[in-house]
Amino acid sequence: MKNKHQNGNTSGFTLIEMIVAIGIFTIAMLISTGAILSISAAQKRAAAIQNVQDNIRFALETMAKEARLGYSFHCGSAIDEVLTDPRDCGGGGPSFTFFNARGEVVSYQLRNGQIERWSGPPDNTFFPVTSQNASIDRLDFYVFGSGVGDDVQPRVVITARGSATVKGQSITIDLQTALSQRLLDS
Repeated sequence: MKNKHQNGNTSGFTLIEMIVAIGIFTIAMLISTGAILSISAAQKRAAAIQNVQDNIRFALETMAKEARLGYSFHCGSAIDEVLTDPRDCGGGGPSFTFFNARGEVVSYQLRNGQIERWSGPPDNTFFPVTSQNASIDRLDFYVFGSGVGDDVQPRVVITARGSATVKGQSITIDLQTALSQRLLDS
């Protein structure tokens, strides 16, 4: 509001008008800052979820692609077991071993929060399939129809659980895939 002086000139705002304007501006800024912080936290949460999901999805696709062309599926209790004969694992197991298309022994397992691939002799090496940024909490393999001549096409169901922690809040992701051997069971 403008005041008129005796000579007809107008001057600035009153003190009360300035205090009200500053108060309204402060409230608007607080609301805006809160919204920006909330959006930033949601973006960090979404990025963490996406990272875990991408890592698990990549690992499952890698395993499925290699196993589809493989044969002699073996579900074991530990990767140290020697692959002797195909073995079903209807109750789930922590490792999955098979011969890939090149005839190499390959195994997958969960170790130290990462999904690892092991290739047998002569390499005998482990290497991670998932990133260290993603924590994988569970990996289970269910093998069905691995027996030769049982008239059941070998198939595997792989389940994985990963988690991410954002600002003390844990987010859990469960993914599953199924695959069948492309070679006909003889």
